[in-house]
Amino acid sequence: MKNKLFVFMVLAALAFAVFTQSDFSRFLLGFAFLLWIALFVWARILCRYVDKSMCPPPSQLDREQELAVEILLKNGCRIPVSEILVALRCRDEYSGETRRLRGTAMLDGRDETLLRFVLRPDHYGILTFWPEKIEVGDPLGISFASSRFPKQLWEVVILPALETEQKSLPGSTNQLVEAGDGSGGRGQEPGAAYELRIYQAGEPLRNVHWKMSAKTDEMMVKEFTQDTEPMTLVFLDLQCGEKTYSRKDWDAFLETVASFAAAQLRGGYGFLAYWLNGQGRRNQMQVRSEADARQLLTALLREKIHFGTVGETAIKENMTYEAYDAVVRIDLWGRITREEAAR
Repeated sequence: MKNKLFVFMVLAALAFAVFTQSDFSRFLLGFAFLLWIALFVWARILCRYVDKSMCPPPSQLDREQELAVEILLKNGCRIPVSEILVALRCRDEYSGETRRLRGTAMLDGRDETLLRFVLRPDHYGILTFWPEKIEVGDPLGISFASSRFPKQLWEVVILPALETEQKSLPGSTNQLVEAGDGSGGRGQEPGAAYELRIYQAGEPLRNVHWKMSAKTDEMMVKEFTQDTEPMTLVFLDLQCGEKTYSRKDWDAFLETVASFAAAQLRGGYGFLAYWLNGQGRRNQMQVRSEADARQLLTALLREKIHFGTVGETAIKENMTYEAYDAVVRIDLWGRITREEAAR
């Protein structure tokens, strides 16, 4: 506003000087021009002494929590800075939408302050922040000098709340594994420790070791050791076909996965999450702790929704795991159904 007023006054003085041809009007015009140069140099000098840095935000946050991004500003000279404008960019990786956040601050001589940008996320997802520039104004607010931040990016993952008391189970791996050709690796599966014995009438068929039974011509079953827990294979179906899918549906899906993971961990049970990415590759991740569950949700947030039926039968063809008590499917609308694993 002050800058526009000063420009208006200069234009008025210029018009007055042109029409009157008086010395006083020329003096006013020259004075305004020299004043603008002096204020511009003042702002440039002050801008050189203002040090700026962005404080790293938390890497993970629940949606119910407040997201605060802080910019640290320091004045390295004794002259006060009356106005500092800070521009910050925020991009939603799900939608690609970019917002520009602006804030103002002022500093006394040899002073420092934290400029806070407070956001309340509307959806789950990944937000990327990067500071853009600062503008330092002269004491009259007429001229501004700008300075850019170093090129830095920070990611904040907005996750559903995990209400679980069971923090971890023995043998937590907390890592994402690409299944590749579907071999998976038996050594990575909890519950794979068992002994073989002859099948007895009335026992559940899910414990039958079909490969060994075919070799020995006798029905062989797996008898798990006492310290082996039941294990569930969870297929996360990221395909929505040709149906309309909204951001609210995606939020509901993530909440369903978080609720399922929390319920499993509260009961002291882990599970193996299994899903197809956008290129049709199979991924799997063991969830045996709250940290594992958060990493699973973060990995899902980086995936894209599959429109169409790419790889629709791939999961069925590779459900050959033998050490699971149940196979569960969670679709994009949050429906949980029980599946039968191929033998």
